[in-house]
Amino acid sequence: MKFNLDTVTFHKFNDYLHTYYVPGLHDSLIPYKGKVMEVFEESHPRKTKSPDANISFIDNEFNDIYQTLLYGIVNKYYIVDNTWEGCAFAIYSQNNEDSINDLHCHINNHSLVCTFYIDPPNSNEGGELEIWDNEIQKFKSIKISKDYIYFFPGWLLHRPLPQTSTIPRVCFNWGYRSSLKPLHRLTGNIW
Repeated sequence: MKFNLDTVTFHKFNDYLHTYYVPGLHDSLIPYKGKVMEVFEESHPRKTKSPDANISFIDNEFNDIYQTLLYGIVNKYYIVDNTWEGCAFAIYSQNNEDSINDLHCHINNHSLVCTFYIDPPNSNEGGELEIWDNEIQKFKSIKISKDYIYFFPGWLLHRPLPQTSTIPRVCFNWGYRSSLKPLHRLTGNIW
């Protein structure tokens, strides 16, 4: 599978969160859910006593498809230098009984990060992405949706919020490390 960058649509949520609508993204991810859940359960943070909620996810086919898409978005919409650290995927899953909702950022690992989802909860079931909004000086929750990728600076405080849905919400996380502060080509936002 290959995504056409001409069909990707940019939406500015605010100065620190950019969203990209990718038609067909969610349906393309569904075949990976079983493997993702298996990897997550094997290395679950509660089982391994890890302080990190994210689990490394390595799958060559997945990497080829989705890293190509993400590098394409980065190169089309941001001014950055060549990444000087390999970009890898991490996964996180939660449901109504099991979630880790700690505030965190990726300032030590990435300049630019993104997240996208399989089976995000419905609008009344929680599971939002909460970010610090510098403009209003408080946290703001964003309802996550199918077929969207959410990009934000690595230093931005964020966390997943709990959900009432029993269906596991799967989150893919990816980061890009650049020695330049990312500059958005359309908005001029510098991260």
